[in-house]
Parts: sequence; C-alpha cells; structure tokens
Amino acid sequence: MSTPVSKSLVPAAYPALREEVYRILQAGKERARQAVEQEKAQTYWEVGRVLHAHLLAHRDRAHYGKQVVVKLAEDVGIRERLLYEMIELYQKIQILPPDVLNKGLFLNQQLLDRGLAVRFGD
Repeated sequence: MSTPVSKSLVPAAYPALREEVYRILQAGKERARQAVEQEKAQTYWEVGRVLHAHLLAHRDRAHYGKQVVVKLAEDVGIRERLLYEMIELYQKIQILPPDVLNKGLFLNQQLLDRGLAVRFGD
C-alpha cells in the first residue's frame, strides 16, 4: 500500500517529472504493440507461404487442399478461415525484400493497402 504524499512535499518540478515518465511509458507500450504487430504479420505471411507451397505441390489431388486445411486447423487449434487468410496474405504479397520481414511497419502498411487485416487471437 502506498503512503499518501502531502502536496506540500511535492516540488514544483514534479509535474514535469510525471509527464516525462508517463511519456516514456506510453512510448514503450507503443513500441511493444508495434513489435507484436510485426511478429503477427511475419508469422501469418510465413504460414501462408508454407501452406501455399504445400497445396501447390499436392494440387493434383482432388479435394486435398480443403481436407488438409480442415485437419490442420483442428490440429493446431485455429479457425480454417484464418488459415485461408494466411494463404491469401502470402498470395497478395509474395515478393518481399529480405529485410522487409524485419520491418513490420512496411508489411503492415502493405496489408492495409490491400484491405487485409491481420487478426491474432485464434
């Protein structure tokens, strides 16, 4: 439990200190949010790439793609629709410079430009 502080004990410079600490904390939260978004985008793109390649390699088998997506969704615990969205993400943004995956803001902007939303939580 914190000890109440008398207003007479708080120096005049305290409001500036409080504002600076608050600003630093907010900036840290924003950097953390951006890092999470970067990881989501990179992970979804990579899963989409792997799925796309796998489905192309087995495209000669009728209904295989639907079956593998259903089974994979069940086995990894996410919605089928999300797996299809990951494939779509990769198909729309297939060619990325090597350093782009380390720059989530660029990838996230590419998603927004194409009307795609990366949702995480499934």
